[in-house]
Amino acid sequence: MSKRERAAWERVMRRLRVCTAFLGAVLLALAARVVVSGVTFAAALSGVIVLALLVASLLLTRHGRRLEPPPQSHPGHRAH
Repeated sequence: MSKRERAAWERVMRRLRVCTAFLGAVLLALAARVVVSGVTFAAALSGVIVLALLVASLLLTRHGRRLEPPPQSHPGHRAH
């Protein structure tokens, strides 16, 4: 795997972690709003959508970790 491919994988994984953290924060804010204002259709629908996106983000992160490229091999060393 080239350095360019490795860098691309690391960039994508970093973005997934940021998205996951952001979606988690949004879900907590929605939960706080429900506690303060009560359950409304809009809050429930928003919560379900954000929760689905959060689960998808977590699954993509998990899948990406399984596909982690192998460490760089030394030049002249052939992998078997």
